Amino acid sequence: NLVPEKTKRKLAKTVDVPADKLLQQDWHGGAREALAVAKTRSDLTWPFAVLGWAAERQGDRATAVKHYITGLTALDTTSDFTENWGRTFPQRTKFVVDRLKELHDAIPPHGLEDDLLKTALESSNSADFFQRVRK
Repeated sequence: NLVPEKTKRKLAKTVDVPADKLLQQDWHGGAREALAVAKTRSDLTWPFAVLGWAAERQGDRATAVKHYITGLTALDTTSDFTENWGRTFPQRTKFVVDRLKELHDAIPPHGLEDDLLKTALESSNSADFFQRVRK
């Protein structure tokens, strides 16, 4: 959406693919691939970020929260490619934490009893989050 029309047309011509096809996002395919990775690598954050974001795009906030909570305990360094997904730049904390803060009202009450999740929701930025987790 941020690519100027002139640039879209030039890029589409260069790669010989219609602009609408070239810049189309395949969230169903992305979610399918993320699910396959999540089944074997639950230690990575990015599959759960993709699954959560895909669920949000479909209006399924409960499933999105479930994926983001799962991604909360995974390795942060694997989510680097999601660092610019935030609506505000730069993101305050890791992507899944920002999304959980945004979807706070969709988190089940028993989920709010989890210390890691409470810590994440109370953090103001990445450094604060990791400092609180260490404590």
